[in-house]
Amino acid sequence: MCGIAGIYSSSDKEIDKKIWKISNLLSHRGPDNTDTYVNKEFNFAFGSNRLSIIDLDKRSNQPMVSQNNGNIITFNGEIYNYKELKKILIDKGIKFYTDSDTEVLLEAYGYYGREVLKYLEGMFSFVIWDKKKKIFFCARDHVGVKPFVYVLNKKNFIFCSEVLPIIKCFENFKSINLESINNLYNYGNIFQPNSFFKDLFFLEPGHFLEINLKFEFKIESYWDISDSLNSQLKFKSCNDYVEQSASKIVEYVEKQLVSDVEIGNLLSGGLDSSVLFGISEEKLNNRVNNFNTYFKLENYDESQESKEVVDLKKGKIFQ
Repeated sequence: MCGIAGIYSSSDKEIDKKIWKISNLLSHRGPDNTDTYVNKEFNFAFGSNRLSIIDLDKRSNQPMVSQNNGNIITFNGEIYNYKELKKILIDKGIKFYTDSDTEVLLEAYGYYGREVLKYLEGMFSFVIWDKKKKIFFCARDHVGVKPFVYVLNKKNFIFCSEVLPIIKCFENFKSINLESINNLYNYGNIFQPNSFFKDLFFLEPGHFLEINLKFEFKIESYWDISDSLNSQLKFKSCNDYVEQSASKIVEYVEKQLVSDVEIGNLLSGGLDSSVLFGISEEKLNNRVNNFNTYFKLENYDESQESKEVVDLKKGKIFQ
């Protein structure tokens, strides 16, 4: 899962202590490593809590500093096409020192700048300190799988994977957003970019945020689902549509099976998890652990349906 955090302030002289406090409050998101980076020249700090999936070596811990250009990244997520991107960048003369997708993302930004977002397939939220431009470049994945909450005013830029650590570490950002309360009561939801608190916002899915040292910023959309809907499917009939859609599902699931740790499926017995189970079992030759959580309540126990799906492939299931 991983967790990221950061502080840039024009006045706060205790960011080194606060970034450790925030990072410790995020330790449940990344039990494999917690670390921070503090830049005293510009008074900013990054934190990272790592759940190791790709390249388990400590060389891939974060925050990570580029050995090519000095850029710094803290990153939550996974870049599914990182191996393809890495080959392209190596052909362009860029050197790599780890086998991680984090370093690929960091060096891809160094080469492409903000245009890197056109090349990424995955789920992510990240912040990169651009040493040359002296800006913070932040981005959230296309559909918002990974969270990104931030505070931005004329003196502070604070970001985090969760709201609570910011609230616990900074007393000034606890004012309730009444519009959000109204939306929660009327619609059962708080609509992003707003949060429950007046000064905390979510970076919306498919958007990036750039901030310079004067706290001047821009937020722009880099992707919209309406631009992509059916753009890759050219079909002549319903059957053709089904076949192409199935092919795409297999393709995208296969890309997400890259891992240096064991892979598991959480089965419900429903269509979605059954499709994912079938593809992953086939692509990984039955090297998948399958789990089912059930409740001994009427209409809530799906363990039998899950077992039937697993039995079709003669796999194994843990309850």
